[in-house]
Amino acid sequence: MGNSKLIIGFISVYLMGGAFFGVFGEDWKSLGIQRPIFQQNNRFYDKRRTAVRNSMKHAWEGYRKYAFGKDELLPVTKKWSNK
Repeated sequence: MGNSKLIIGFISVYLMGGAFFGVFGEDWKSLGIQRPIFQQNNRFYDKRRTAVRNSMKHAWEGYRKYAFGKDELLPVTKKWSNK
């Protein structure tokens, strides 16, 4: 019973997302809907994407080097905690 509700939920989210973001092609144009802003200003989002990616790589390298396998990294002291 729980799995069927989950599957129906995923299908409905997919269909609603498809209607808005154009998963089904260019049908959004016939509805008079503009493309989402994040698709209009690609240069800004490319810079942001690169900055976020670099930040995540930096954080991962610190965790991997000083606290891999532990619950958290304490970045100032470069120690770890298992709280």
